[in-house]
Amino acid sequence: MSYSIGAPGALNVPSISLSKYGEQFPARDQREAVALETAIDADSYILGPGDELTLVVWGDLEASFEVQVNPDGTVVIPTVGSIKVAGLSLTAATDSIIDVVREPYRADEVTVALTKVRTFLVSVGGAVNMPGTIEVHAGERTDAAIKGAQGFLYGPQSEYDTTSILQAAPRLIRIHRADGEIDPVDLVLFLRTGMKEANPYLQDGDVIEVPFQVLLGSRIGIFGAFGMPGIYDYADGDRLSTAVQLGGGLSSACDISRATLARFTDDSTWTELSADLESILKSPGGANDLALLPGDRLFVPWKPNWRLLHQVHVEGQVTYPGSYPIVLGQTTLSEIILKAGGLLPDASLDRSRVIRTFTSKQWDHELSRLTLPISQELDPMEKEYRKFSLRHAENLVVVDFEALFSVQDLSHDILLVDGDVIRIPQRTPSVRVLGQVMYPGYVCWEAGLRYRDYISRAGGFATRADRCRIRMIHGQSDSWTKASNGIEIHAGDTIFIPEKTLHEKQTTWRYIIEAAALLTQVATLVLVLQNLKN
Repeated sequence: MSYSIGAPGALNVPSISLSKYGEQFPARDQREAVALETAIDADSYILGPGDELTLVVWGDLEASFEVQVNPDGTVVIPTVGSIKVAGLSLTAATDSIIDVVREPYRADEVTVALTKVRTFLVSVGGAVNMPGTIEVHAGERTDAAIKGAQGFLYGPQSEYDTTSILQAAPRLIRIHRADGEIDPVDLVLFLRTGMKEANPYLQDGDVIEVPFQVLLGSRIGIFGAFGMPGIYDYADGDRLSTAVQLGGGLSSACDISRATLARFTDDSTWTELSADLESILKSPGGANDLALLPGDRLFVPWKPNWRLLHQVHVEGQVTYPGSYPIVLGQTTLSEIILKAGGLLPDASLDRSRVIRTFTSKQWDHELSRLTLPISQELDPMEKEYRKFSLRHAENLVVVDFEALFSVQDLSHDILLVDGDVIRIPQRTPSVRVLGQVMYPGYVCWEAGLRYRDYISRAGGFATRADRCRIRMIHGQSDSWTKASNGIEIHAGDTIFIPEKTLHEKQTTWRYIIEAAALLTQVATLVLVLQNLKN
C-alpha cells in the first residue's frame, strides 16, 4: 500500500494540531513511558510477543516464574514446556496455563498476572508529517500512532493562498488489521464526546490510513447555537445526533424547536427538512434521527435576546468604579453615576466623556457644530479644524457633564447603550493644543501662560504649521478669536494651529517671483541710467 505525503516543504509541522476541534495533541519525537488509561481488561486484552507474565504456584512445589511471550507466540514454563498464548485474551491464556501447570506442580493454586505490556510496530501513512513505522505500547489507541508520526499534515490552502490549513481528514481514518478487518477511526468525535469506540486500541501489524481532506461537497455543515459550529468531514453512518456531538453540543440559548436540515436535491437546488432534535436527543438512533448525506447543513437558531445583559463601565473619579447593568431605552447617565456612588470632589467634568464602543464616529464639541447640516459653506479655518479633529477622533457621545451635574440640567442627560464607557478623569486643568504641533494633545494649564507657551510645551510648531492663522477656541463660549499674547487662556480652551494650504504656498512663490522680477527691472533701470551718464 502506498501513500502520498503532500507537497514538499509541508512536512516541517511541529505538532498535531486539532485546535479547530477544540483539542491539540503535542508531537512526540521519541517513545516515552505510557501510563495506562485504566486497568487491563483481561477479557479484551490480547496477548502477543513481548508481553511478560508472572506465574506463582502454591502447593507441594511452590514456585514463581517470569515468562515472556516469544516471537512464535508461546511461553516456556519449566518442567511443562511451551504453551501457545499469542492471539488469546489474557483470561483465556490464564486458563490454559493453569490447566497445564496444576498437575506437574501438584499445585493447590496457580495465579497468572500480566506484569509488563509489550511494544510492537504499526504503520502510519497518508496525511501525516512523518509516514512510516511507529513503535507503540499495547493498550495505546490510534491517536498515539498519530503522535508518533509527528501529527497531521498542514499545508497551503491553495496555489494562491499560502495560509496553512489542516490537510488530513481526522474523521475518516481507517485501521487495516492484520486479519483483514478494517476499523473506522473518528478522532473528532472522540475529542468531542470521549467515545472510546471512535479511537480504538492498536494491534500488532496495524496499518493506519490517514486520508487527505475531501471536497467541500462531501462534507457536512453545523451552524448556529452550537459549542463549536463549522464544516466537518462526512463519515458513513452520520446522523443528526452525530452532528450535534460534532458541533460540541447545543447551547442553552438554542431555539431547538426551529432546527432545520438543508439537503441538496441536485447540484444547485436544496430542500428544507424538519429536524426534531428534542426527540433525537432523548432517543439517539431512533426513527427521527435522520441519516445524514454528504452536503447536508444543520441549522439551529439562537433564542433572541436570551439572557442578554446590557451593561456599561464607569472609570475614574466615582466612589465605586466598575461595570453596571442597564435597561436599554431606560437607564440614563445620571442614574449610573448615582449607582456608582456619585462623583468624587476632584472629578473633572469638563474632560469627562461617554465613549460609545460600537460606533466609529467621534464627538467633539466644536467638530459637532462643524458637521451639522448648514446652508452656507464652512470657511477655510473651520474646514481645517474639522480635518484635524477627525484625525484624532474618538467614539465620543455629546454630553455636557458640567450642565448635567453642576447645574442639574436634566435636559443634558442621555440614555446609555450596551458597551458604553463612562470616563471621569481627575481634575487636572488643561489646554488642548490641536493641529500642526509636534505632539498634539492636552497640556497642563498654568495661570499666566500664553498661547506660545502651550505650543512650546506641545513640542513646538510642526514644519507645515501656519503661524499666521493660529486661533483660540474658548471652552466656555465656543467663540473663536485670533491668537494673541494679550488674551488670557483658561483651562478648557483650545489652541488650533492650521496647516499651510497649497494656495498659500503658491501665493508665497508668486510674491517671491514678482519681487525678483521687480528687482531685475530696477537693476536694469540703474544700469541704463549709469550708461546715459557715461
